[in-house]
Amino acid sequence: MQQFTDVLNLIVVYNKLKGEPFLAALVVNKHGLPGDGFFRTLNFVDVSVDEKINFFVKEIQRIRDHKWEKWTWIEVRNKTD
Repeated sequence: MQQFTDVLNLIVVYNKLKGEPFLAALVVNKHGLPGDGFFRTLNFVDVSVDEKINFFVKEIQRIRDHKWEKWTWIEVRNKTD
């Protein structure tokens, strides 16, 4: 589980650096929200549950509205060559 959390945290950092919505918000627990680690990574430590829910709802809308860069596997492979 820790490895999965580490990967999600890296995705959050990457999205933040690129000015993108946080894709890790799509990974939710049995309550339908991201886990505490998601909110900790974003420094949402001392906020109410309502504030977390509001942030989450807005973030999902940002994910839907964002103009995502389109990739192909060939482009990805060439970027690493």
